[in-house]
Amino acid sequence: METDTKTLDRIISHPSICGGKPVIRGTSIRVLEILDMIFLGFGYREILNEYPNIKVLDIEACLEYASKRLHSPILDKANRELPREFASELRLEPFS
Repeated sequence: METDTKTLDRIISHPSICGGKPVIRGTSIRVLEILDMIFLGFGYREILNEYPNIKVLDIEACLEYASKRLHSPILDKANRELPREFASELRLEPFS
């Protein structure tokens, strides 16, 4: 997945929302909550079932945000590979 400002625009941080922690725009769902679920092995479908008001692009935005903020090669790799893996799980075309 290429870096896209539209993707990163899906993540915001404001002192009045979740103590300034980064969240998915229009929600109080923290980026860290989504990353924790991915780390624990939850697939996109499970995350979307848990948070039905978000989209696949929001999950990808969380991964992209984390990889850019942390400058992590591991997160960069996950950001490139996970969407393709989970797209097949959801029977969606990969985003690229």
